[in-house]
Amino acid sequence: MTDRELYRYEMNQEELITWNAVRRRILSDCKTLPCREEFEEWIVLQLKEKNWEHAVGYSNEVGYYFIEAGERSALVIHCQTLEEEEFRWFMLKRITKHIGQRLELKHRETEAKKWRYVTDDLSAGCPMIWKENRNWIYDTREDTRKYWFEYMLQSLNAIFGKERVEPMVAEYTDAMNLWFEEAHWRFDWARMEFVEN
Repeated sequence: MTDRELYRYEMNQEELITWNAVRRRILSDCKTLPCREEFEEWIVLQLKEKNWEHAVGYSNEVGYYFIEAGERSALVIHCQTLEEEEFRWFMLKRITKHIGQRLELKHRETEAKKWRYVTDDLSAGCPMIWKENRNWIYDTREDTRKYWFEYMLQSLNAIFGKERVEPMVAEYTDAMNLWFEEAHWRFDWARMEFVEN
């Protein structure tokens, strides 16, 4: 089956039964997600067989699939697997990433007030006189990826468990430490968040 045929594929009754079972399971998993109420409509849309941006479903020939109509109709298969658990993992990663990023953006204005500026000390004997240059410096406490990385890891850990999430923790810890000569971040499993070393 070509990518285009898969994108246009109409599931038969047997395939619809298989698809609806995993769809219900994923929707049930999503009920455990923090803040999911805000995104309920979007979550349901991600699991709709056909919409303007993607096709998702099950075929006896190729298994579970998620195929996106990219820019200028370039089709991209993001997931194609015979394994229900692998498909469930893919969809829940996609959903939790989107929710985490949207929540981070929603709260960014409030959080940005905590960001530090480059300042010049103008005190010259008088305490606490500073000029804000309004140039951002990298503030490790306000790495915006931290929020949605943590949301994904916390959510997926609650659904799948530590063993499944550990490789993501390693990947995201590497990403958080990319610009540091020595590791600055580590993941605290007890708190389920990144903490500075």
